[in-house]
Amino acid sequence: MSATMLAARPGTADDAGAPGAASFRVLGGVSAWLGDRPVRLRGPRHRELLARLLVARGHVVPVDRLIDDMWPEQPPPQALAAVQTFVSQLRRALEPDRPPRTPGRILVTEPPGYALRVNADSVDAWQLERFVREAGALLDAGQPAPARDRVDAGLALCGGPPFAEFADAPWARTEADRAVELLLLAVERRAEAELRMGRAPDVIAELEGHATEHPLREEAWRLLAMAHYGSGRQGDALAVLRRARRVLREELGVDPGPALQQLERDVLAQATGLPAYRTASSIDRLPAPLPDRPAGFVGQEAELSALQADCDVAAGGRGGLVLISGEAGAGKSVLVRRLVSSMSQQGWLTAVGRCSDGEDAPAGWPWAEALGALAAVHPLPGELADRLDRLLTHGSCPVEGDPVAARFRLHRAVKAYLIEVAQQQPVLIVLDDLHAADVETLALLARLAPELGKTRAMLVATMRQDEGSDRLDDVLAGLARLLPRRLHLAGLDDRAVSELVRAVCTRPVDDETIVSVARRTNGNPFFVIETARLLEAEGTAAATTLVPAGVRDVLERRIARLPSATRILLGHAAVIGRQIDVDVLIELADGNADTVLDGIEPALLAGLVIEPEAGRLEFAHALVHEVAYERLSWLRRARLHARVAHTLQRRDPTEVAPRTHHFAAAGIRR
Repeated sequence: MSATMLAARPGTADDAGAPGAASFRVLGGVSAWLGDRPVRLRGPRHRELLARLLVARGHVVPVDRLIDDMWPEQPPPQALAAVQTFVSQLRRALEPDRPPRTPGRILVTEPPGYALRVNADSVDAWQLERFVREAGALLDAGQPAPARDRVDAGLALCGGPPFAEFADAPWARTEADRAVELLLLAVERRAEAELRMGRAPDVIAELEGHATEHPLREEAWRLLAMAHYGSGRQGDALAVLRRARRVLREELGVDPGPALQQLERDVLAQATGLPAYRTASSIDRLPAPLPDRPAGFVGQEAELSALQADCDVAAGGRGGLVLISGEAGAGKSVLVRRLVSSMSQQGWLTAVGRCSDGEDAPAGWPWAEALGALAAVHPLPGELADRLDRLLTHGSCPVEGDPVAARFRLHRAVKAYLIEVAQQQPVLIVLDDLHAADVETLALLARLAPELGKTRAMLVATMRQDEGSDRLDDVLAGLARLLPRRLHLAGLDDRAVSELVRAVCTRPVDDETIVSVARRTNGNPFFVIETARLLEAEGTAAATTLVPAGVRDVLERRIARLPSATRILLGHAAVIGRQIDVDVLIELADGNADTVLDGIEPALLAGLVIEPEAGRLEFAHALVHEVAYERLSWLRRARLHARVAHTLQRRDPTEVAPRTHHFAAAGIRR
């Protein structure tokens, strides 16, 4: 069954879940469903917005990027208003029973943009991915019949080409290609299951068409050769392997991989019971941890799977760039360490360069670290060794002659070496903490990233969302045209928080305490671990009322980076409470609405506060609220509490409890 034949298979309306639940289809035309009823989407722009948010896989898409993606040539003057209208209309269509003026539960607003919050079984392409992974696991476990059934369940979802009308849009291309890859893997997994069930003659014609249509897929040739051999046709099997060798040499200039070479030796030796030499693919893997799973790695399985899939694409000669962002403690470094471990086990050459906040590291040192690790495995050729010697030994450009020309030659040498190494072995380079990168590190990144598209090299960079320099912003803006994958790490869900807390604590922890920790930390992995350590050392009362020292240091630093006016407003907001009425905050700031709205925006963009609905703000974590509050002197707190109490009394005399709290905090008896 070829991918072309698959496109004719109809999907079923109830594949995605429970009656009345929202589900989405992208394997064919983009559509939404509530139970078995299609959602009426007003027009192509609404479908485009829906598709763009689905491509993000639950991550926030900034408004600016939505505008650029939806109007790539020239956005109209009212593009922002148009996006807000499309979001509002799409939200009403997806949640028709949502009460007025309540936040969306599916299409959510989260600065600096919007996201779709749906589970993995709500999107047909994500279901297909799960079915294909499970089929691979079942094949590895020696259960071909259940594996074939899982593949068939996945193939039944396909109603046409992935993302159909938007497949050529740059923002959809990676996910569309990924879905096509899944369909091809599904065909191959089904054929392998049939082979293991002793039905080799039945799949020869299907595999012949598949290999002819996709001649660069070694797995297609391997399965076809095994089908012939399993049918008693040794000569035909060898002929297939010779065809594969010729195609790969003519098209790619490479010899067949280890799986095909081993199969050829076994066929020539007339081996019996040929094993499966299926090449591992990240799509096949279930998200179970490997034995060396780093402590604290929970709740990021989907992100890891996405990164592994990107590496699969890169291994075929379509390298690329991934940018991972998140607040301090979000788990960026842990995630990339896990990726490095995983890809190293698959035969990738991996290297990590760490950007330093200090000023003692020489310029370009992260690249010196990374390239030094590569050179330890693949020594530098003579000419390149001379050009790169100063970078690798001193972490800076040559100082002789024209510095501009020297930098240009250095960048060309790094590019040439990276391309040469990637021809021999897939390469993964990680630049950790890019927000702290020096000018030379960023300049080399800007020069190398555009060259990755035709190599077997992946470059992954991590950065904090609320830090960085103007130079970094300029580099990221320039790299936007390359359409890098952007992953934003949000907080862990309650299940992951529970797993992490119980991994740290030796004492039993009840569910109520877990919920409290999750709410106080908003799922930030570092905050969760620090709170769990406090819980272990001092008990539940301390963990649910105190700010751990390490967390306080991180939050103090984040707040200190804000403009002075924003820090003042954050203190005023902390006195009002974790939930903040913006009108009260405006009155507290002497009634200038524009000043307050402009002043609080840096805190919104830094993720310290969120905007759950119009007219209201909320501290992102209870811990943020407590640190912001405790930064104020006792005298200032008392004066602000008194002002809040009088403001509340004037605005609504019937609300007694809130103003009584503030009067009491101000030391005023009423």
